[in-house]
Amino acid sequence: MDEIVYHPLAQAGAARPPAPRKASLHTWFAEGVRAGFFLRPRVSGHAAPWHVAAALVLFSALEIGLARLEIPGAADFNLRGWLGSWWSPAAVLLLAWSLLWGQAAGEAKGRPAGAASWFLLWLMASL
Repeated sequence: MDEIVYHPLAQAGAARPPAPRKASLHTWFAEGVRAGFFLRPRVSGHAAPWHVAAALVLFSALEIGLARLEIPGAADFNLRGWLGSWWSPAAVLLLAWSLLWGQAAGEAKGRPAGAASWFLLWLMASL
């Protein structure tokens, strides 16, 4: 009985959990809307730059389209007035970036990491 029994996974090395899948654009949108109802987002990691760009385009188009419905008759688009409303999201993004600056990438296990991810979730939650 001097035999040592090895577990099959122990021989091949420590069992590693599967690498997390990168979240799709639909997942980021769905979890952002979920966060709008005060539920914890079930997405982790960093948002890709194109996710943030697509969300900004979608959100801006929706906002401009709905704002046009508020005005009866002929209307002119005022770019300066529309861009003026973006100062508060820029301030929130700057605040989130400054708070998340010192966080290591490994600390954000099971939750979104980085200011871009939180901005994307916040943008979708505000719909």
